[in-house]
Amino acid sequence: MKRTWLWTPVVLILSALLSYLLFRALQPPTLPDGFLYGNGHIEGTEIRVSAEVSGRVVESLLREGQRVDEGKLLVRLDDADLQAQLAKGLAEAAAAEAEQVSVEEQLRTLRHHLQTAEADVQRYRKLEESAAVSRQQRNTAEDRWREASGQVKTLAAGLSQVRAQLDATQRQVEWLRLQLEKTRILAPASATVLVKGIEPGELATPGQVSRYSSTCHDWS
Repeated sequence: MKRTWLWTPVVLILSALLSYLLFRALQPPTLPDGFLYGNGHIEGTEIRVSAEVSGRVVESLLREGQRVDEGKLLVRLDDADLQAQLAKGLAEAAAAEAEQVSVEEQLRTLRHHLQTAEADVQRYRKLEESAAVSRQQRNTAEDRWREASGQVKTLAAGLSQVRAQLDATQRQVEWLRLQLEKTRILAPASATVLVKGIEPGELATPGQVSRYSSTCHDWS
């Protein structure tokens, strides 16, 4: 009985020491300052990015597994054709603006002439009543008024066409600028590139997809 009683503390001490060593061995490695252990799950949101316009890829910064920030350039398409169309559209818009200014100036002049001709008609009609002018003189004044009125109507219609042309050209220029913006494909969110869907030199078409994953952590 005495030997059993003497060994019991030794066994207890060894068991406690073994338990402590096993506990230490099973502990995860110590994290640096600012990091904590926790239980939870990670959710990933897949983002699909594709070209909105067709074009040859001239630059690609896609790297599978690479983290990208929101707004960063991913792919750049060849925009030479769109740039040429834009330059042409801008030239046409400038020409239409110049034509509009010219027609408006002519129209102001013709309207002034029309007002003068109308005043002459009224004056000659009164003079004819007092026999100060002949009927022929009054008719001549009326002819000048009708001619000036016709010219104003014709030029006003021409001005409407010029303005419509200018508006259409400006809309085309704006559309081309939007298309040019679409040749630069940017990261829609901060995420990790999963699949690089295209290489430089290849033709990008709308719907051709590269995939990204943005992750969020929900710790509980």
